[in-house]
Amino acid sequence: MELLADGVLVDEEWPLGSLPATMGALHLGPVEQAAIWSRALRDDEVQLLSGGREGMAERESRILGPQQPVKQGWGPRGFNTHLGNCMPFFHAGRFHLFYLFDRRNHRSKWGLGAHQWAHVSTTDMVNWDHHPLAIGLTRESEGSICTGSVVFYGGTYHALYSVRMADGTAAPFCKATSQDCIHFTKHPAFAQLSSPCRPEPARDPFVFREEATGLFHLLATTSLVTGGGCLAHLVSRDLQQWEQREPFVVLGYAEDPECPDYFEWHGWYYLVFSIRGTARYRMSRSPLGPWQTPAVETFGPSAGMVMKTAAFKGDRRIGAAFVPRIPGEYGGQLHFSEIAQHPDGTLVVIS
Repeated sequence: MELLADGVLVDEEWPLGSLPATMGALHLGPVEQAAIWSRALRDDEVQLLSGGREGMAERESRILGPQQPVKQGWGPRGFNTHLGNCMPFFHAGRFHLFYLFDRRNHRSKWGLGAHQWAHVSTTDMVNWDHHPLAIGLTRESEGSICTGSVVFYGGTYHALYSVRMADGTAAPFCKATSQDCIHFTKHPAFAQLSSPCRPEPARDPFVFREEATGLFHLLATTSLVTGGGCLAHLVSRDLQQWEQREPFVVLGYAEDPECPDYFEWHGWYYLVFSIRGTARYRMSRSPLGPWQTPAVETFGPSAGMVMKTAAFKGDRRIGAAFVPRIPGEYGGQLHFSEIAQHPDGTLVVIS
C-alpha cells in the first residue's frame, strides 16, 4: 500500500492477511477533487496523473528534500526511513553498498520489518550513484528480506539472502542474479536448514569461495536445537545445489552470531560476526580454521552496529555499519570505518 503525493512515494505499508469487507462511508478531508479506483494504478498511470516523468526530480526534492551526499551520517531520504544492516561489496573497481531499507524502526508489516535491499555505489568513495531497489518484497508471505551477501561468479552477480516468513515458518535461503549488479531477478528458494540447526531464525547468509578447492561456503546466523548460537554451514560447487554440513563454528554465546563476514588479508583469514550489534572477529592462518580469539576481539564502539567489510582500492578495507538515530531503536545513519591490520594479524579501526 503506497501513499503518493504528486506521484512521489512518501510512505508505504505491506498487507498481511485478508481485508474484511465494509459498507461504511469513505470520509475525505477538505480537498478540491477526489477520484477512487477499484484497482491499483500502474506506474505509468501514476506518472500521467501527477504530470509525467518531467519534473519528477523537482517534485521529489520539494517533497522529500534534496538528495544528500553519501558520507558519514547519511541515510535514505523520505519519511519514517532509516538505513539498516549494511552489505558492502567490491568488484571491478566499484564499491557497492547494499543496505536494508527500513521504515518505522523495524515496525513495518506488524513488526516483521518489511526490509528490502537498497543500493548505492562509488568508484572513489566521494561521488556516489543511487540505484533502484536491488531486492524488494514481492510476495505477501515475505515478512522481510534479510541481510545477505553478493558474489561474482561465471559472469553473473549472485545476491544471496534469507526471507523472514510472515507465518513464522522456516526461513528459506534465496538468490537473485544480475548481469550489471543493479537490476536483479529473484529465483525460488534453494535451501532450508535442518537439525542440528534451527531453521526458523536462519538469516544473514554470507558466501565465499575457497580458492584451493573451488568450493563455495555459505555461513548463516542461527542457533542449535539444543540451545546456543552458531553459524550454519552449507557448501556448493556451482551456487545451485547445496549440502548442509556440521555448524561452521559454535562460538559459545547464548545469542545468535549475526551478520557473518569472512575475508582473507595478507595471509590471514578473518571471521567477523556481531553479538548484540557489536562486531567481533576471529582469525586463522587456514581458510576454514581453527579460529583463534585476539586479545581484543571487538572493533570498538566507533565501528557502529553490525559492521561488515569489503576491500577497496589501495589494499584498503572499509567497514560499513549503522548508528541508530534513537538509542535502542533499529536503523539509523551510515557509518564507515577504515580497518587496519597490525603485523601480528590483529585488526583495529583507525577512523
